[in-house]
Amino acid sequence: MNETGSPTIVGVFEKGSKMRRVEISTTILLAVSAVVVSAVAHHLRSRETDIGIASDHEHLEYFGFWKEGLSIASPVGGDSTAPVTVIALIDYGCPASRRMHHVLTHLRQERGSDFRTFYVHYPLEYHKFSFGAARAAVCAEEEGYFLPMTGALLAKQDSLGKKSWAGYAIEAGIDDANQLQRCAEEAVSKPRIEAGLEFGSRVGLVMVPTVLVNGWRFRNPPTEEQLILALEAAILGQPLDEVIVPGEPRAVPTGEGPGRQ
Repeated sequence: MNETGSPTIVGVFEKGSKMRRVEISTTILLAVSAVVVSAVAHHLRSRETDIGIASDHEHLEYFGFWKEGLSIASPVGGDSTAPVTVIALIDYGCPASRRMHHVLTHLRQERGSDFRTFYVHYPLEYHKFSFGAARAAVCAEEEGYFLPMTGALLAKQDSLGKKSWAGYAIEAGIDDANQLQRCAEEAVSKPRIEAGLEFGSRVGLVMVPTVLVNGWRFRNPPTEEQLILALEAAILGQPLDEVIVPGEPRAVPTGEGPGRQ
């Protein structure tokens, strides 16, 4: 400041230098913060635990233990060397499970060498006859008729509780329908159903059907188009959350949406 009270050239320069140093310090701090945030985000995306891998994709989550589900699932069909393995947790009283069955059946018929499919039993408590239907399906599997019985139960799910299990067995082509009726009505628990409920809990099931594709759990039932994208990702060796783009929510008729846990 000179004698007249006006700032000197040196004073202005010193003030400008201080402001410049503050700006540089702020820029460095922001840059360091960005690097730290990026490193933490990368760590979370790549962290695999029994719970899963966090993903930037809100509709997908990966579970490293997914193959354990194959040991308690019922094989539906497809080539054992297929690049895509689908595990669907279903409820026989759920219309959305029936629709998912139709989608997977069509893919298996059209591209059986590309997809192999397994069903895990997850009967919801508020579907009155779902546990009985799951038991009937397990009994049919013991006789080698899982897929025909599953098709019959899902196709006529409106008749659950009205039609006998023997009646469904006859439609499935099972010779001793009365034996299946007795098996389905037995009071003993079915380990496969109990294991399915536990597996569903481990993958954070909130609705049925819940579908895992090569370990990636879809938040909502995938469309046939999304399953084809999953195949392309598997062939190219890409993570599924890098190729799946969530579509617009599909309108679902009243009473036919996914069953929620």
